[in-house]
Amino acid sequence: VTSREPDPLKENKIKQILPTPLPPLAPPSPRSRRRDSPHSPAPSAPPASAAPPSTPSARAAPPSAPPPVRVLQSSSAPPSAPPAPPTSSIAETPTRRPTPRSADATWLPTRSRRSCSSKGAQNAWDMLSEEQSQKHITTGSGDLNGILGGGIHCKEVTEIGGVPGIGKTQLGIQLAINVQIPVDYGGLGGKAIYIDTEGSFMVERVYQIAEGCISDIMEYFPCHHDKSSSGQENLQPESFLAGIYYFRICSYTEQIAVINYLEKFLGEHKDVRIVIIDSVTFHFRQDFDDLALRTRVLCGLSLKLMKLSKSYNLAKGVAL
Repeated sequence: VTSREPDPLKENKIKQILPTPLPPLAPPSPRSRRRDSPHSPAPSAPPASAAPPSTPSARAAPPSAPPPVRVLQSSSAPPSAPPAPPTSSIAETPTRRPTPRSADATWLPTRSRRSCSSKGAQNAWDMLSEEQSQKHITTGSGDLNGILGGGIHCKEVTEIGGVPGIGKTQLGIQLAINVQIPVDYGGLGGKAIYIDTEGSFMVERVYQIAEGCISDIMEYFPCHHDKSSSGQENLQPESFLAGIYYFRICSYTEQIAVINYLEKFLGEHKDVRIVIIDSVTFHFRQDFDDLALRTRVLCGLSLKLMKLSKSYNLAKGVAL
């Protein structure tokens, strides 16, 4: 093995690259040895003192301590007391204990309670007794009265259907006359509204049916007719014709308008007991192309008629 002599040119070049010698590494402290134990987690970053700066200018200066803050306090003013801890709003407001509900206490709000008290549920027995106490409008035929349960019921809508010429218009005119039979003779003593959509209402025929109704009353109640003078004045064909309010309808828009006007008309004429529409589907069969819209409009009209019959104790006769 031959030993080489140091080259002075190479040493000068190394000294030019590294002008300052590197400081010697300090021996590790026992604390750092404890950190380097396998049971302890590895440090996130090496300490700043362990990493030697590359150049003297890159060495960081030790952090200077912040300047002390001086609090100026006058000798005359007393020392300020420490601030009181904030009080919570919960401690100030007294807690309310929930009142126990009794077994018969209602769980409904005030609005629901009022609605239930004004429009409460009705049991079936009350409904049956109310229906039996209601008077019916006779049709003039015993067999038809038996089929309908005594006649045309009030607070209901009765639909009458059939082929043309079967007698729907005659039955409607008969009901408009029979509803005016005085109470002394077993009638309601009311008046009628006749809504004509086909133009089949004939005054001469109404006069004839009124005369026939008067003759039937005189036949079945001869004693009452002889005793009461007021009944003789009311049992005249002219009085029966005067008790029919007639509406002529020429389009479905007029029909909808008249049915919407009925509520106001009934409020002014409290003695009306039947509303007859002959017929309800006449204009809707001809002027309507949209079948879905026609169904919705007819359903709305039927709901309106049912509501009026319940509110004003009416009987509705509707010819299809």
